[in-house]
Amino acid sequence: MSSNEALIQYWYARLPRSLAPLVPRIAAAVSDGAWAAVWVRAAAWAPPVVFGIGLLVPRTWPGTQVVYTESPLFLAVAPALSILSGTAGVALLLANGLREVLSHDMASSLNAAAHVGAGQLIVWLLLAVLVVILPQLAHLLAEAVVVRIRLLRYRDARAICRSLLLATIFPGLVLLWCQAATVLVLPVFTRTGNTPSAAAISTVGAWWTWMAAATAAAALARGLLEGIVAPRMRRASTAAALTQARLASAPAAGSAWHDVPEAVRVSLAAAGMTLLMAGMFEGPADALIAGLFIGGLAMLARGLGGWLTGFWGLHMRQTSSLLRVVAALGGATLVAGGILALDWNGTALRAMLVASLATLTLLVVLFPARIVRPRRPQTRRISS
Repeated sequence: MSSNEALIQYWYARLPRSLAPLVPRIAAAVSDGAWAAVWVRAAAWAPPVVFGIGLLVPRTWPGTQVVYTESPLFLAVAPALSILSGTAGVALLLANGLREVLSHDMASSLNAAAHVGAGQLIVWLLLAVLVVILPQLAHLLAEAVVVRIRLLRYRDARAICRSLLLATIFPGLVLLWCQAATVLVLPVFTRTGNTPSAAAISTVGAWWTWMAAATAAAALARGLLEGIVAPRMRRASTAAALTQARLASAPAAGSAWHDVPEAVRVSLAAAGMTLLMAGMFEGPADALIAGLFIGGLAMLARGLGGWLTGFWGLHMRQTSSLLRVVAALGGATLVAGGILALDWNGTALRAMLVASLATLTLLVVLFPARIVRPRRPQTRRISS
């Protein structure tokens, strides 16, 4: 086995298999680049090259002073890379986090770590949504539509349809993320007592057509290369072999969390989501109320009291994911628009917070989790 092949085995099989028990979403993203293994050198060296480039983020990207949302180039490159290869997206994310941890602002003192670090953690989690969660959601929605179009019997027809769907869905998700990011990145400024820069807030409004075009082109290229070009290459069976190697004797996804109490898992999920929304808090009371509300939603999503797991949950899971996304976005637009139109006496951030919580409620209701309860062993009575 050559060094390039050994690297491919590590990036797309061994590493995701080791990550799956602890961070299944990250593991799925890391293995996402396996489709490009037909190009041996590119697949072998893309992760370390992207990681090296990511170490320059955010301070040296054009237009960036404090946070990456100030750079239209980064806002186009990051999602484009992540839709082409989830492995590249994770490499960029990890490099960004390491770059900030090693920066002078973070390492100068404990006070800097507490203030600068908190803001940087929030924007790092926001970047994780962009390069890990959104590409996976786009693939899921595109595949859900392709599966339901029974007329697509030929592989090339399915690939073209999937590519067009990705090129439509993913840019829309990215633009929604950009709109939310203009508020959610505020803690990186407010935690250090600085005033948010105009570029961090207005970049998406000035460059959204460029970002949409870049992400659409990358999504279209991914679909066509993966579905039409790669299967015709000489090493077309490599991707399937990598999948088999990754799944062989692999532990169950998220198995490391099975012994963790449900209350702890719900609390961690609620804390992470609350932290991500910190840019909309106008005071400690907002953080407390939002945390309690999100904790309640997390418990509902996990089947508290049997809600959202019975008939409703089964009915929702049988409904098209794309249809539910459209319903969620449409309903959220109407509800959020009505909330923001109310008189909030100058507390605009609080209005955004209430609108965001209403949107999260819609998502929890329309996308209930599948809860699998362990069966209790049944004992038979022995009749005398």
